[in-house]
Amino acid sequence: MAVEVLNEVRKVEAQADARIEAARSEAKGIIAAARDRARALVQEAVSKAQAEADEMIAAGEREGREEGERIARDAESEAGSIAERASQRQQDAVRLVLDAILQVR
Repeated sequence: MAVEVLNEVRKVEAQADARIEAARSEAKGIIAAARDRARALVQEAVSKAQAEADEMIAAGEREGREEGERIARDAESEAGSIAERASQRQQDAVRLVLDAILQVR
């Protein structure tokens, strides 16, 4: 009977060892799956952040280009106005010079 009890104890210990090993194996699988999921989440976050950064850069470039075009249009308009006023004043200056020359004679 003692031998049977010892055999039963050994059998139960073997089953316990098998359950412990199965639990360790399952835990390793769970940890590996969690690491894989974490890597995937990090990669997804990096990709999303890169896409957002690219969009912000593109938006900044668009805004800069639009502002540059607006400034160029304003400058062209101002240059045209200045040229027109200069042309009008040039004619007045020519008349003044001619009048001065004619008065001197």
